[in-house]
Amino acid sequence: MSNLGAKNADDLVSRFSTPNQKIFYDALRNGQVQSIKPRGERAADYFYRINPNVAMPDDISISNQIEFLVNDIPTDGYNIYKKILNF
Repeated sequence: MSNLGAKNADDLVSRFSTPNQKIFYDALRNGQVQSIKPRGERAADYFYRINPNVAMPDDISISNQIEFLVNDIPTDGYNIYKKILNF
């Protein structure tokens, strides 16, 4: 079990991301991605739950940072930490 709350954002990307996530983060770093397009049933369900009266967006603009919400090792519950990866 890892205490992800003690890691920095670069550690999270390099050591705790899947191969596909690493490809995406590298594309963000290199400026190859300006927006993302939600697809599939899970995305539709997610946006429907946020607001059932609004259609799923065609694309989502991205910023130059990603926020990771991670936890530490539980003792009396978890502590949640926000780690920010800037591009």
